[in-house]
Amino acid sequence: MANLIKTGQDFENLREMFLTEIEGLTEKQMDWDDASEEWSLWSIRRQISHVALASFFWLSKAWGTLLWPAAPPADPDVKIHDLDLLALNLHYDASPLLSLGLVGVADLEAGSGRQRFTAGLIATGKTCDCFSYSAEGYYQTGGADGDVSYAAWLAAAKARYTAPAAVKPFVELFAEALSGDDDPADGDVKTFDTLYATNHKFYGEMDFYLNTPKHTGGRGLMDVGGAAGLNILGNLAIKTTGHYFAAMDDQGAGERAFGSEVDVRLDWKVSPHVKLDVVYAIFLPGEIMESSTGGSDPENFAYSTLDVSF
Repeated sequence: MANLIKTGQDFENLREMFLTEIEGLTEKQMDWDDASEEWSLWSIRRQISHVALASFFWLSKAWGTLLWPAAPPADPDVKIHDLDLLALNLHYDASPLLSLGLVGVADLEAGSGRQRFTAGLIATGKTCDCFSYSAEGYYQTGGADGDVSYAAWLAAAKARYTAPAAVKPFVELFAEALSGDDDPADGDVKTFDTLYATNHKFYGEMDFYLNTPKHTGGRGLMDVGGAAGLNILGNLAIKTTGHYFAAMDDQGAGERAFGSEVDVRLDWKVSPHVKLDVVYAIFLPGEIMESSTGGSDPENFAYSTLDVSF
């Protein structure tokens, strides 16, 4: 029983022990990880959370009353920091040739003192039924506790031509760049964070870059490619998209290429209430992926979904 009581007392001291371990670390240092080494797959924040939650749930929640029936430990003082998001979206249609959008997001977190602001301008337009384009740019600035500062940017452009034919064949070119960080361990955050974006829509079907700061190791991302497709019989669309992914900053390693991806997508509207899509994708690793995963073999991916409405 004495040992169980001692264990309960140790449990109460866990929070202070973990806070001592991370004292003085910046938010950026807490979130740093690197897939190129096994030991750095998890960030410090994730490691601490994993150990703390294991003790919290398994010892206290699941076994607390059994281990310490007379005096089970109280729940740790878990703080959930307030997070405020403020957004602005203004849109103006100047003409069919030009529509303008202004976007602003304020990301404010009380716990870390983070005050991060993202502002951007979007321009879209059509010169005719055949040609359309879009261009956009964003900048992130602000700061956080621990002498953290934000200075990052994103720029993107896309152009599409659709031929005047029954099957509506089209070709599309696109390019996107997200700034990277030369030193992820310091307090100057230069990697652009896409916040709550639907990155699956933009960076390939295989979802290698859903979380752009984390999944690129803070190197940033350049995505250059094109697409082509057509519509057969009005209810069957086929599209092929190619991506070339590269780092915006090699962080002194001399490696830039993440790899290339080709996606083939088929969308079939079987009936007014039934839709089927089939996707096949292949990823060819570049030098960064080869060194981080230890292999150069292509990755293959396929899936299909059936959508039935009533």
